[in-house]
Amino acid sequence: MNTDQNPFTGVAPAIMTPFRPDGSVNFDALLEKRQRLVQAGMQTMVWPGTMGNWSQLRPEERKEGVGLLAGQGPLIVGTGAPNTEMAVDYARHGVEAGAAGLMIIPEVLYMGTVASAQEQHFGRVLEAGQGLPSVAYNNPPAYRYTMPREQFFRLRDRYPNLRGFKESGDREALTRAARGITHTEGCFLVVGIDNELIHGVMGCNAVGAVTGVGNVLPDEVMYLWRLCLVARENGDDKAWR
Repeated sequence: MNTDQNPFTGVAPAIMTPFRPDGSVNFDALLEKRQRLVQAGMQTMVWPGTMGNWSQLRPEERKEGVGLLAGQGPLIVGTGAPNTEMAVDYARHGVEAGAAGLMIIPEVLYMGTVASAQEQHFGRVLEAGQGLPSVAYNNPPAYRYTMPREQFFRLRDRYPNLRGFKESGDREALTRAARGITHTEGCFLVVGIDNELIHGVMGCNAVGAVTGVGNVLPDEVMYLWRLCLVARENGDDKAWR
């Protein structure tokens, strides 16, 4: 994909990973799930994210799944890993596999709450992405870390491929992100929590959403997304209601 495009625009499902009874990944079911989501209007996929159980996947399973999904269409690769070295490896593999973008998850274990360690982690993964459009994934309830706006802009100054901010906190967190980070020209907000989709689009001018609920209710999520866009862009009273 041309990196001048924004793969984070629109609704991207964080695909849930289907497992067989023996715990291995059912890749056929994963690709079938992707096809059903595409039919509902979701073109770009996110895998493996938190919803995709990245922590339960072996490295070889992750790489195989990324290769298969990226071969089918636009894919945003989640870089969640127990340590920075593995996250860097997954970012590099995403580039090699033809991914459209990276969703960079914080350092989750040792020193996960230390700002300097997180800045080094994000920087190394962004560098490994070799220019792929990327978002910083902010999900304090899951990962115990909130990226400060100053840190985001320091990273963005060094790595222009850090294009946006995915906020998975509550309504107040989305509002803070919109006012403090993504109001900047060339930067965008992605909603990462389904029950605040309307506020994220209508109140915070988000350009995209990563959905978990969309795995099971894709048509309904796409309908709500389209209503939000019509109401925001055209002031449509019926859509507002």
